[in-house]
Amino acid sequence: LIFLTVKYGRQRGSAAEQTALSPVDDDDSEPTSAPEAHPCDQEGATPKDGVILTPNGVLEEGEYFCSPSKKYMTMMFPSRKDTRNTLGSGYEGDLVIYKIDSGQIVWSAGAPSQGVRSVMKEDGNLQIENQAGEVLWTTQISGLVPSQGFLDIYTQLVLNDDGTLAIRQVSFVGNDPSIILYWIDGAPDKGDGPASSDGTTSNLRFPVRGAFYFANYDSAESWESVQHEPSLGWYSSTDPTVIRAHVNAMNYGKIDLSISTWNGPDIDRPKMRMLLDETTKQGESLKW
Repeated sequence: LIFLTVKYGRQRGSAAEQTALSPVDDDDSEPTSAPEAHPCDQEGATPKDGVILTPNGVLEEGEYFCSPSKKYMTMMFPSRKDTRNTLGSGYEGDLVIYKIDSGQIVWSAGAPSQGVRSVMKEDGNLQIENQAGEVLWTTQISGLVPSQGFLDIYTQLVLNDDGTLAIRQVSFVGNDPSIILYWIDGAPDKGDGPASSDGTTSNLRFPVRGAFYFANYDSAESWESVQHEPSLGWYSSTDPTVIRAHVNAMNYGKIDLSISTWNGPDIDRPKMRMLLDETTKQGESLKW
């Protein structure tokens, strides 16, 4: 258990009542016993859709949200150090993901210890700031179309049930949602996909059937030199439905190894994580 006081809240300045995984008063008294209520059962702590921030939303130090299944919690870890907090040592002032059943922090943004808030900006960028408002860490996302309710375009920071945080834009054409993922990080579960035939994770055995994968199609400009429309339409390489279809097609074609384009971690790391996660979910022998 984390020995610190935490609170929940969807917006900065919300009247969030204090709760705790294992609560600690601000004085030097011994920590009290853990409450019977699960921290994710607090009102507002577990949004059903997993959406924890929208543009101009703030997660202050000590505030947290849980994933819809209550398996994971993301928290803006308090910047002040507490000698009784053994699990959180080294995470002060950082954005973290905590796996509730194991009692472990499984991911952190890696921000310096002076962080006091996580802020989602109007352009979709998520950043950690210190008390003076200086940026300590950022997802380096920029230029997203601002959320516009009248156009049914919504930018969201989501805590997923697989232990990942993601920045996405959801738009609607009629009643059908279209989701484009712009950033994802965390410590995703491996899922329950089937193992290989011998029950182990097998390496490649030559000869192998390989394919090059081009993950560069993110805008109208990226399609300018393409003369024939793909069967999936003029898609985005970060669309989860497209990635699912592409991985399924490679598995159907008995592809053993796929080699993806790579423009550096700032651009292609989210895409690669999506491809790896989807490959794991489908449980086939495809390697990247």
